[in-house]
Amino acid sequence: MAVYGASRPAGSLDTIVAPAGIPGIGSAIVPVRVSGPEAARVAEQILHPSPARKALAPRVASVRNIRDGGSGELLDEAMALWFPGPGSYTGEDLLELHLHGGRAVVEGVTRLILAQRGVRMAEPGEFTRRAFEAGKMDLTEAEAVADLLDADTDAQRSLALSQLGGSLHRLYDGWAARLRMLLAHSEAVIDMGDEEEDVGDGVWAACADTAAELLAELQSHLDDGRRGELVRSGLTVALVGSPNAGKSTLVNALARSEVAIVSDVPGTTRDAVSTRLNIRGVPVTVVDTAGLRSDSADAVEMEGIRRARERATSAELVVVVCDVSAVLRGSEGDPAVAALAAADAVARQVLRGGDGHPSGGEEGQGRAGAGAGAGAGEGATAPLEALKQLASLRRVVVVLSQADRAPGASTAGLAEAVATASGLAPRLTSVVTSVAPGSGAAQGVEALEAVLAERVRDAVGDGGDGPVLTRARHRAHLEDCVAALRRFAHAAGGAGAQPVAGEDPLPAGAEAGAMSADMAGEELRMAVAALARVTGTVDVEGVLDDVFASFCVGK
Repeated sequence: MAVYGASRPAGSLDTIVAPAGIPGIGSAIVPVRVSGPEAARVAEQILHPSPARKALAPRVASVRNIRDGGSGELLDEAMALWFPGPGSYTGEDLLELHLHGGRAVVEGVTRLILAQRGVRMAEPGEFTRRAFEAGKMDLTEAEAVADLLDADTDAQRSLALSQLGGSLHRLYDGWAARLRMLLAHSEAVIDMGDEEEDVGDGVWAACADTAAELLAELQSHLDDGRRGELVRSGLTVALVGSPNAGKSTLVNALARSEVAIVSDVPGTTRDAVSTRLNIRGVPVTVVDTAGLRSDSADAVEMEGIRRARERATSAELVVVVCDVSAVLRGSEGDPAVAALAAADAVARQVLRGGDGHPSGGEEGQGRAGAGAGAGAGEGATAPLEALKQLASLRRVVVVLSQADRAPGASTAGLAEAVATASGLAPRLTSVVTSVAPGSGAAQGVEALEAVLAERVRDAVGDGGDGPVLTRARHRAHLEDCVAALRRFAHAAGGAGAQPVAGEDPLPAGAEAGAMSADMAGEELRMAVAALARVTGTVDVEGVLDDVFASFCVGK
């Protein structure tokens, strides 16, 4: 196996020690790891009977007393495991001591080990970093270890285990091998010069075809809608609406707990209140935001409104909450059109900061509904410019809340009518809810949860589409690889050489095949290096510091 980041020779490393768990009351077992050239001597000094008298068989657990060699004090009766290098996690001699989890035990044994010659406390992630530097794993697999430690949901666990098992490693290694072959062929063409021009032209054409195939595969991998990153980091759902629209009540119903203050006083929610849910194995952060209106004179509330707009425009899904009882009281026209007009007023507040007119509370929603009914004509052709713009940027769910307070008119079928009248399906969905604060009575919440689950599925897929990107770091290096490979393909006169949206344009006036073979080969070398930075097969010392700093000390 390749040595991915051999920036420090294994033989020159210090011996390191760290607990691989949190000691304290309730901790039954806490492993303490010792890795490095002094691990065998540490075992000889602190274990009784010592390995010299009773050998530690590799990978076989044995019970040993741990004693302070100076005082003879017994510190613990522990399970000892010996992993001689290179057949260990770190590639070095590795001693694992499974201690009773009390703080005094773990800290006492750790102090005893640190007192031995050549031993120091491990840095965060240093055990896994040594595994990487010993060629035990590439950088994507090392990152997967951190993701597995942080996994809160089934989907996160599955994605991390897939990556730890080498799914990205195998995919990227395959691409790297093909890029290296391309580079070898291009250098062969350069070596031929003009002496074998016909042969060189044929090889160059084959290189162009291979580059086009690789470009298509790499671009398809990048065009994944950030599915892996969303599973790893989670989605954000922002609830927006006028004051007293029922946002906080809805958040509490989704969380099954009182996470937000509910009050009849408009403007109670000043800052964003978040709760984390597990939807289809994906972490979803639901954010209750300040009620949107333009007529507040309260500086604190206006700052909350500014933050609400900010959270809404950065969320993956926006839930527009409208008090349907206020909408229906203020409108004599089509209820669906009135509801859409109220939702459009909220969207306008999100996108433009309002139009100078109050849109909050009962009065604002009623006036919006009445205006829609009067000016819509055929009903389904209400302008809805702001709502359309918001739906073009983010998936939108319109929640018609407080249906139990609706005056007389039934809200049955209203959700379907709103979605149909909007003309924005499937990017816009509607749900009718009725949640009585403090009573536990909730209608429509399960329907909203089902809609959120469907939107999550749309965002992350079903997990059956092969390896996916999980980090922005991977994406940035792969985009560099694609850009360089595209320039090579253009030089070679191949298909698929035009840059995609957001990519640096090809040089002005550049024509297919106009670049020299030497320059084209340099583009390939840049593509190879960019891909190698993802897996860590080139010098990435600064990247390593960032990656492993996020680990716990014992890993």
